[in-house]
Amino acid sequence: MAGLVEQRHTAPEGYTSVALWVVTDDTGALLDFLAAAFDGEELARAPVEDGTIGHGETVWATR
Repeated sequence: MAGLVEQRHTAPEGYTSVALWVVTDDTGALLDFLAAAFDGEELARAPVEDGTIGHGETVWATR
């Protein structure tokens, strides 16, 4: 149909189109807090060379 834009879902399967980015000095503590406070589930925790967490993913408040 002329004038209509095809809508595509570009987020990976299982992800929403909105993702929070939080920068913190203690990502591990944040991941633990989200799991405890919001009944979240940790999906990923990626440590860097110094042992801190460089990246983490959780899912919460969607169940």
